[in-house]
Amino acid sequence: MDNDMDSSNYLIKGHKVPTKEKTYFGIGVLANTIIVGVFTLYLLDYYINIVKIRYDLFIIANIIYLIWNTLNDIVFGYYGDRTRTKLGRRMPYIRYGAPFFALAFIIFWFPFPGSEPGNLQSGQIIKFIQLVFAYIFFDTTLTLVILSFVALPPEMTESTKERTSISLYRTIFTIIGGATTLIVPIIMSFGINAFRIFVIFLGIFCMSSYLIVSYGVKERKNLY
Repeated sequence: MDNDMDSSNYLIKGHKVPTKEKTYFGIGVLANTIIVGVFTLYLLDYYINIVKIRYDLFIIANIIYLIWNTLNDIVFGYYGDRTRTKLGRRMPYIRYGAPFFALAFIIFWFPFPGSEPGNLQSGQIIKFIQLVFAYIFFDTTLTLVILSFVALPPEMTESTKERTSISLYRTIFTIIGGATTLIVPIIMSFGINAFRIFVIFLGIFCMSSYLIVSYGVKERKNLY
């Protein structure tokens, strides 16, 4: 009975995560919410109405993306849980994957050479190749970075109280990030160049945020 009570108290108290560390984690949540929000809400409209890719090619690209998404989630889930390094189990993927994740996001919004409206058939092929390449690159880096990131809280502390507090930070920064994505139509109203500048800014912000996470959030090795 005493052992059970000690164990229960340990889980309730456990390691106290500093406010600064929770804030760093929240910044990562903010970056994740904005990047994924812009990708989810505006990619279809951008490629159909601005890039003007053929709808059938857009659908085929999405089918390829969904297949790839299923495969790489399984593979990374297997190897990610078995990773052991001096940096930790999740941090190597977050720190070294962040620049590639940001680059992959930016690639979606800048047309490859040869995809101009004047190149009818070849232009459509180039648009399709760009979309498929960007999907695979983005989803691969997203899997490496985001899945590692969302798996952090159980490895930051064993305390149920602290994990609840971290969840509160996650909720607050998610709301802020979700609200931020709503300004995209306003930015688009200033023209495509303004939107692309915004996209570059988002990529830099995303990379910086995950680098902050990788240096500011601590994995407790005794928890994995």
